[in-house]
Amino acid sequence: MAVDKRRTVVAQNSCSCAMPGVWRAVAHNPGCVVVYHAPRACTHVTGTMDLYQHYHDIVGSEREKERYTAPLVSTNITDKQTIFGGGKLLGRCLDYVAETFRPQYILLANSCISGVIGDDTEGICRAKEREHGIPILNTEAHGFLDGEYYGGYCDAAKQLVDRFMTRQEERLNQICVLGEKGGPYSRNAQDIARLFAGFQVEAQQRFPSYCSLADMAHIAKSRWLVPLGGSAKAYEWMTGLAKYMGEKLDMEVFDEDYPVGIEETYRWIARMGDFLGQPERVADAQQQARIELEDALYQYGESLSGQHVAIVLGRRLANSNPRWVLEFVGKVGMHIDGIVFIGAGSRGSWADWLSKWKIPEEIPLFAEEDAESVLTETDLVLTTVELEGAPYKQLFLPMVPPIGIAGLTYIYRRLFQLSCYRRRRGVILNGW
Repeated sequence: MAVDKRRTVVAQNSCSCAMPGVWRAVAHNPGCVVVYHAPRACTHVTGTMDLYQHYHDIVGSEREKERYTAPLVSTNITDKQTIFGGGKLLGRCLDYVAETFRPQYILLANSCISGVIGDDTEGICRAKEREHGIPILNTEAHGFLDGEYYGGYCDAAKQLVDRFMTRQEERLNQICVLGEKGGPYSRNAQDIARLFAGFQVEAQQRFPSYCSLADMAHIAKSRWLVPLGGSAKAYEWMTGLAKYMGEKLDMEVFDEDYPVGIEETYRWIARMGDFLGQPERVADAQQQARIELEDALYQYGESLSGQHVAIVLGRRLANSNPRWVLEFVGKVGMHIDGIVFIGAGSRGSWADWLSKWKIPEEIPLFAEEDAESVLTETDLVLTTVELEGAPYKQLFLPMVPPIGIAGLTYIYRRLFQLSCYRRRRGVILNGW
């Protein structure tokens, strides 16, 4: 019997649009207005994505009261513009934005259609900037044509760097943290701040998002840059942005992603101490992380110890890495009944993944058609794909791994909550 699953993506290469990345980069920057040179449907996609994030923030109590949200305006390209060009339409739209909103600056995001028809958006932006006396920034990425989501995000950030940030002689003892982690009030931001708590530094988590022009001037005085990604693709883009800023603003770049897992957190702290020139603070910072872990094990260890779990991998297996899952499950004394591969091809195609993940040989492996035998006997299911209509207690693993010990503590708490549900019906909780 095949497993009934939802939201399963098995392709190795994803494709996404750069425009939501541009929006997310500046959506909460005071004084900014974002213009999409695109059909109306493109703004609908971005609006739906931001609405989901809004509800997620509310549920997680992470939404600040006074958050600015930049107006999102579309030129509403139609069939007429795809034939005759959309330059005049864009000019009228920029006139409307400048006169209606009186923004501090405008950021233009280009769609794949504007790239195909070849509108001179850069020239139009320069002309309208001179006319209205307002900075109008044009991003180079065009929808699905180049850059994908992170291409748009980093392109927007570079535009802000080029226009509003200059090299400073004064250097502050602060770190500029790059990476989209829900904003400065999110749980992820708090988890990142804990990583730096043992060092004499201030972590700035407001660039390029949630960043006023005054904030940008202050961040330009940072001594260090730390890019965060959470996935190979995201980290590659964030590192490129960090190196661009480092060269332009004369900042040192910490070329390493945030720690994922217990032992990696201790190693990351040691490397960060060397990078900051504060090796004498490493031992205390590591000890604080160990105390956090001991507190989590004290709270949830007795309830979770001895529980049987199965791990289901079915969403972009090339980017799923269960090593951190194996580590924290073993630390609390849970037993892994097996790992189930969904949409992973034949058993022979698993070899590269198994080698990369370093899965112990004693853990049983199951193909999709054999999954029911292990899933029906286990207590909890840790999964990257929702098993629809199944009578299992499922924890939907986050696509982006949790940050440090604090992130793992949250996963422990969710597992504990999941274990408290009655077995007579299936339930699924999100791990983010």
